[in-house]
Amino acid sequence: MKKFFLALLLLTMTLTLSWSSVFAQAESFFISNYQSNAMEYKSISEAQAASDLAAHFGFNISPLDIMAQIPLTDDPNTGYVGDYTKAPSMPPDTYGVYQNPLAEALVRLDIPALGYEGISTEDLKNFLRSGYPVICWVVDHTAAGKGVEYTPESGNTTVVAKNMNTVTVTGFDQSGFTIWDNGRTYTRTEKDLDSSWKVLGYRALIIEGAVKTSGAMQWWNRSDGDQWKADQIANNSIVPTDRPAESGVISLQNLPRDTDMNAFLGMATAAQDPSQTDSEIQPVFGQFPNPEDYKGWFWYPEEEQINQGASGISYMGQFGDLSSVWSADMDLPSAVWIDRFTGYAQTYNLDCETRSAVDLASFFGFKINAQEFLTTLPRSDDPNEGFVGNYRDKRGQIPPNSYGVYQEPIAAQLRNYGFPAVGYKNMSWDQIRYEIANGRPVMVWVVGATEIGTRLPYTPANGKTTYVVPFQHTVVVIGYDASSVTLQDGGTRYQRDLNTFLASWAVLENRGIIAAY
Repeated sequence: MKKFFLALLLLTMTLTLSWSSVFAQAESFFISNYQSNAMEYKSISEAQAASDLAAHFGFNISPLDIMAQIPLTDDPNTGYVGDYTKAPSMPPDTYGVYQNPLAEALVRLDIPALGYEGISTEDLKNFLRSGYPVICWVVDHTAAGKGVEYTPESGNTTVVAKNMNTVTVTGFDQSGFTIWDNGRTYTRTEKDLDSSWKVLGYRALIIEGAVKTSGAMQWWNRSDGDQWKADQIANNSIVPTDRPAESGVISLQNLPRDTDMNAFLGMATAAQDPSQTDSEIQPVFGQFPNPEDYKGWFWYPEEEQINQGASGISYMGQFGDLSSVWSADMDLPSAVWIDRFTGYAQTYNLDCETRSAVDLASFFGFKINAQEFLTTLPRSDDPNEGFVGNYRDKRGQIPPNSYGVYQEPIAAQLRNYGFPAVGYKNMSWDQIRYEIANGRPVMVWVVGATEIGTRLPYTPANGKTTYVVPFQHTVVVIGYDASSVTLQDGGTRYQRDLNTFLASWAVLENRGIIAAY
């Protein structure tokens, strides 16, 4: 009998080991044809890794191209710390940059990058299974290390580590993860990778939505990809083109003069009946919007009364040729710059509205805890009534998937903290100019990194149809001149051509929040 049970035990162990082997083989995934290059400078690992990742998806972007898009700061969460030609050290000396500023730099180069923090090893595997190599922030060559607290001038304490490095993970099997690091590849066990990766909070970056297909690029990897088809406006007619999308930034080309902006975007009919949109009218993909493309656009088909709200000032907006927007009723300066405005990088993928609102309030002396502000916002499937979805989810989705929130809930939340916020829809450019001229920044809703996008009708459970757009985003306007607008986008400050800004802002019906002083 003992021999029988012993034989049965051995058989069970053999079958268990066999099934374990099969399972281990099933849990293997490798991304082929990935290539890492050695750094040309001493402290440029993040930009080099991003350049290599971009090259995997067909982009010829040099590390220096990427570095040119990253601000220099003393906080790796808002920009690059130090001099990339010098040996790495600890901040405030040469250190490097974390995932969000790096992702923002890639987005400005028309590459849909996403930064993450606090993700798990299983999340990492899921990215790999989906075909996305993942840049990870580790210590040295994926070695054990210790994080220490560091407080930059902003006062926002973060964790840094000696010999901080970025590596790119491209596969895994039962033996561990395949890692590319400064031109060479090696394998680390899951335990070893985890011990190094966790030091800086499991930071990661991916390029999402770009999938190689027979040498061409298929962007966004969306089931509703028809909305991204490129159509061209020429000779007052819509001429479809089969040219594949080349980037995530949409621009319009060959727009005839005197084209009504509302008619072009389908606003006029949609405003009367949101279920009817000119969905076949789509803009052309391009590298960057050309200001000449928008000359002759009209802001509204007719003038509309604008009320300044709590400030008690009302006036008629001038809605004319966007190449020369002005108001005869107001004597506004031709150029204004608001200094002392400080913005900080987002904490999550979808907390841009909270970040912009808290930074706006801070400018006026209201100190608000961003995490508390975000987590106490009302929730809804309608962005006009509350936050849609989970702020940790990926960017680029539209409701009922995780999306964000519009101006009214944000303004109401700000008022809960004592800040006199007023939310608007259908604001005018003159209204923004008036606020900036009086030293008051304005929070606005745009598309992506203030780019051009195509809006879609969406009807939540309450039956109130509204408009949504992939990569809905918020920025704060802090300056303008005759041809450009200065924007604070999280921890990054940049300028956009005036007409590009106006077109991006118009997509979601010119939403904004002002301080009613």
